[in-house]
Amino acid sequence: MDKEATDNKISEINKEAIKLNQKALRLILCGDKEGAIKLFQKTLKLDENFPDPYFHLGNIYIQSGNFKSSETMYKKAIGIDPNKSEYYYNLAIAQSNLEETNKAIKNYKKCLKLDPKNTKAIKFLGNCFKDIKNFKEAMQTYNDWIKLEPENPEPVVCNSLIHVRNGRFDIY
Repeated sequence: MDKEATDNKISEINKEAIKLNQKALRLILCGDKEGAIKLFQKTLKLDENFPDPYFHLGNIYIQSGNFKSSETMYKKAIGIDPNKSEYYYNLAIAQSNLEETNKAIKNYKKCLKLDPKNTKAIKFLGNCFKDIKNFKEAMQTYNDWIKLEPENPEPVVCNSLIHVRNGRFDIY
């Protein structure tokens, strides 16, 4: 088979994989997660280098509390396309739920390298630092959040709670 024939075959496979992926997403919207899982798996049989089905499977698994499987799916998506911040963000969420806080911190930071204004990632990164009792990093992270959303009271509250915890001021 010559290069042009190979390229045409690959593009037809990719078109079919994209169609199946879109059908699976519609099934999710209709509440048919099992049907969506089957279509995502079928999509991956057509094109195992298509990252979206791995990402969406990870989302289904994380919603059902299957954090280990979601972690596996997000890692596969990242292995194919390491330039999508949402892949690292969701991987970090899964790892946080698996109580793998240091891994989650690493992946929130990767997410923020790709999308520095992702305030959800900043919030959860700060929470991870707080969980491991690295209050200095938590406060700095919450300060970064305050700079991005000065009208949002939540980062101020998060930062203040660390000050209270460290006895920097009293609550009445």
